[in-house]
Amino acid sequence: MIDTRLSGEVSSALVDDNQLENAILNLAINGRDALPSVGRLEISTGMADIDGAQASLSLDAQPGRSVRVEVRDFGEGMTEEG
Repeated sequence: MIDTRLSGEVSSALVDDNQLENAILNLAINGRDALPSVGRLEISTGMADIDGAQASLSLDAQPGRSVRVEVRDFGEGMTEEG
């Protein structure tokens, strides 16, 4: 099951379409693989406030308001061996 939670707060964002599509696709595929028979994949958007300390952790991040995209799976998880 795929669940989307798209925020009405996000109106537009300047992104590289191909990079965003590839990132979401890869995360969704990894999440799907963690859902062998039961579970849920969730894709959500929202806004995030990035402070200077958080921005310093990334080469591309700037302090201020940014769009947040999350891909989460709610599957069974990995075994300790996996």
